[in-house]
Amino acid sequence: MSHIHTFTLLNKVIDDTFDVDLLHEYTLSILVSSGTFQFCVVHTAKNRCVMLEHYEYPHQNNVVSLLAVLKEIYDYNSYLNAGFWRCIKLNIKNLKFSLVPNALFAESYAKDILSVNCTLAETEALYYYKHSGNDTINVFATEQAIVEWFKKMYANKLVDVVHHTSSMMEGVLQYPLENQAKSVFVNVEDGIATIAVRDHNNLIFINNFKFVTANDLLYYTLFVYDGLDLNIDSIPLILMGNIQKNSDFYQRLYKYIRHIYFSQRPNGLKFGYKFDEIGEHHYFGLYNTILC
Repeated sequence: MSHIHTFTLLNKVIDDTFDVDLLHEYTLSILVSSGTFQFCVVHTAKNRCVMLEHYEYPHQNNVVSLLAVLKEIYDYNSYLNAGFWRCIKLNIKNLKFSLVPNALFAESYAKDILSVNCTLAETEALYYYKHSGNDTINVFATEQAIVEWFKKMYANKLVDVVHHTSSMMEGVLQYPLENQAKSVFVNVEDGIATIAVRDHNNLIFINNFKFVTANDLLYYTLFVYDGLDLNIDSIPLILMGNIQKNSDFYQRLYKYIRHIYFSQRPNGLKFGYKFDEIGEHHYFGLYNTILC
């Protein structure tokens, strides 16, 4: 009797150049949330993406059920269990983060800083990532058992833990813009809209908004435009993630914002023809994890 998985494999791409004997030369980037698990593999020396997989599952509301799904995915995929990757990056996607100027950050106050923005559970641990390019510390929290599970899976390797807003920030700051002082970036994925605003080479805003309907997404996007006094007729909106041109989400945004574009893949990464079946604007946060 065949086993019925609790997850759905949405995308799977293996590049012609992928070689199981070269895992020690590959960086494994993982993005995990309560409803999605994604990973990509990059040949570090060649900056070439050689594998990508995307799994989706019903939102898991507790750590035990999420760990059960993750174990099932790892049992399903033989490559993930390999322990000799060159580098492993774990990207946590949730709403619990806060940005702090480097000069004002003290590790002893990290919990107090984050508690201003969100409620922390006793089972959650604090982590932080320093953005070298803009002197910012990203303080975030996630279930400690999740991180410990991944560290146990890769016991012989250091697992770098980052927040999905950090990979978004790094990707936005490196995104090629032509003669555009300001741009708004919206990453739509797993019921979360991550909205960032860039002014020349500076990030001036980033936040997450949970949404369900197209009207929700439109509201939060216009809220950012209005709050930062951005002109909807001149400041472009760059979309990325799980959003299509024929969707209600896109159509609602297009009705109000004059200039809308889909994002490109990161300039620093190479992709073979097999990735052509995936829209370039997908997996922006996952691809840019390698920048952290």
